[in-house]
Amino acid sequence: MRLNEIQTRFKGMMLAPETDDALADILETSDIPLTRRMDVYRNNVMSGLGNALSANFPLLEKLVGRDFLSSMVRAYIVAHPPTSGCLTFYGHDFDQFVADFSPAAHLPYLADMAKLEILGNQSYHAKDDEALSAQNLADIPADRLEELELKLRESVYLLQSPWPLHAIRAYCLDDKMNAPDIHSGGTCLLVHRLHFDVEIVEISVDEYKFLNALKAQPLGQAVVETLTTYPDFDFENTLQRCMKLQLFLKPGKN
Repeated sequence: MRLNEIQTRFKGMMLAPETDDALADILETSDIPLTRRMDVYRNNVMSGLGNALSANFPLLEKLVGRDFLSSMVRAYIVAHPPTSGCLTFYGHDFDQFVADFSPAAHLPYLADMAKLEILGNQSYHAKDDEALSAQNLADIPADRLEELELKLRESVYLLQSPWPLHAIRAYCLDDKMNAPDIHSGGTCLLVHRLHFDVEIVEISVDEYKFLNALKAQPLGQAVVETLTTYPDFDFENTLQRCMKLQLFLKPGKN
C-alpha cells in the first residue's frame, strides 16, 4: 500500500469509528488493539478541532448551550474535515450546515446567527487596507462623482435576515436582558472593523440596498437604483454615516 493511500485511509479512520481492515493489517503491531489506539488519536483530533471551531461561535453557545453546539460541531467535522493546517477560517460554511442540521430545525434563526459570527471572524482577519477620507472625497471633481466607484473595504460585510439578529445578539451579550420576540421582524446588519475592533451595526433596509448596489455599480447608478425602490432614501445622511464609519476603500489602494 502506497504512503498516500495509507494517509488517506488513516484520515478516514480518524473521523469515523469504523475499522479499515486493510489498514489494520499494517498498523496492528503492538499488544494494544488498533481500535483503542485509534480512539486516543480520534479523541485528540476531535477535541482540538472542536475547541477551535466552537471558539468562533460564542453567541451560538449562549443560545443552544455547550453540549448542543458540541454535537453540531462534531457532526460538521466528520462531514467537512479541514483541508488546511490553518484553522483561522475553518467553518466558513458552518451556517449552511446548521441550516440543514435536523436537531436545530426548531431554531430557524440559528443559521443566520452562525453566519453573523462567521462574518465577524472574517472581518477581524481581513486585510488592513486604507479608508477613503473626507479629503479624498472632496478632491474628486463634482462632475465625476456619479461615475465614482465607491468600493467597500475588505473588512466590510453586509447581512440581511428575516430574523431580529441584532436583538438576539444583544440578548446573548446581556444576561439581564429578556429574550426577544424572534417574530418581531427582520434586520439588516453591517459588519466592519474599525480601530482593530469588529463592530456590528444595524442599518436600514435602504442603506443595505445602497451599500449592496455599490458592489457592482458606480455611485450614481447605486443611488438611482436605491431611490427607485426606496423614494425616501436619504443619500446625504447615509454617505456621512458611511464616511464616519470608514467603510469605503481609498481609490488606488488594495
